[in-house]
Amino acid sequence: MGRPSKHEKHPDFPQASQRKLRGNMIWRFRSPDGAIDKLLPGEPGDECFKIAYAKWEKVMNGSTAEIVEIGHGVMPRSFGHAERLLLKTEFWETLADNTKALNQRHITAFLGDYVTDDNALKWKDVLIENLSIKYMRRYLDRLAKRKSSARAKHVLTAIRKLMQVAIFEEWVEYDITNPHLSYVAEATEGHTPWTDEYRHMYEVQHPIGTPARTAYALAACLGNRISDVANLRWDQLVRETVRMPDGSLLDVEAFHFRQQKNKKRTGGKEMFLIVTEELSEALAAIAGTREGTVLKTSFGKQYSNAGLGNRFRDWRREAEIPEGYSMHGLRKALGIDLVIQGASGRQVQDVLGHSSLQQVDPYVKGAEKRTLATDALLTLQARKKAMPKLRVVK
Repeated sequence: MGRPSKHEKHPDFPQASQRKLRGNMIWRFRSPDGAIDKLLPGEPGDECFKIAYAKWEKVMNGSTAEIVEIGHGVMPRSFGHAERLLLKTEFWETLADNTKALNQRHITAFLGDYVTDDNALKWKDVLIENLSIKYMRRYLDRLAKRKSSARAKHVLTAIRKLMQVAIFEEWVEYDITNPHLSYVAEATEGHTPWTDEYRHMYEVQHPIGTPARTAYALAACLGNRISDVANLRWDQLVRETVRMPDGSLLDVEAFHFRQQKNKKRTGGKEMFLIVTEELSEALAAIAGTREGTVLKTSFGKQYSNAGLGNRFRDWRREAEIPEGYSMHGLRKALGIDLVIQGASGRQVQDVLGHSSLQQVDPYVKGAEKRTLATDALLTLQARKKAMPKLRVVK
């Protein structure tokens, strides 16, 4: 049994007292016998303070079920408890590994953060039914100011996954953060598209037949994401007859596969991308048997996504190409080239495997304005010249 509190009690909240922790004054709920000693959020009179106080007062008066902990200090019906349950859900299992890692990173950081700068209560110990929208807003606003609005947006997305667990478990009836909280990430240009100059520098540094050139060709000619470059297999290379828009039949060699993105959730988007002359030349120079993945490590193994990303960074640096030019930038460059050459939005969507035409907009915006504007005016000029002259009949 703990020692009775020696600190002065609050007149309106008899079991609440202050103490100094890490240089800050914090409020706590402490039962007369010292058996219950819990941190309280905020200040007396705050919504979250009153709710938490009432909860522990109820526990003190007879309900011990609420203070049973779920291993390693996890409180029942808390954000920490919700995380434990989330990791066991079927929904979590369907997420891609990189999506899991991103969400887990944000959730872990959130649970380890303090509710306020001058309070020792961590979010992992906050009961979700006691959640105060005011304190959640203050926390996310503080995060947006210290880090970025993009960070606040991603953390809020992760928090809402925990809130969905609470709803499913019937701890709460609805998610109070939605739609009351919203953060918009700052607009960015995204991945930098590769210029012709840098592409030439890379090709000179890494000749055809090297893994560096193979990875480059798969990204630049097919517009594949890094996950698809790493996972593309020889048995996905097929020969088929395709009916063209003019009705003619064309025999082509193409990679027929499903994208890695959303593969666990939706099976991944089906892709059929022909092997262009540039890519055919790069594939023909690859030594070894055509088994397993097209791109292999020096040990003959498949690259992981992270491993390929790190390796491509080294290859880019060897070609003396500045920072900021990633493998995804080759994908973006292909999209922009397609727009400049007059490809329709639907064609760009199908080549790059986007789920909507809206995702094609960045390529349209990224296309060089001088090229598009000049081509448009020259086309108009040529058509005007070809039009018959009007003859005025008197």
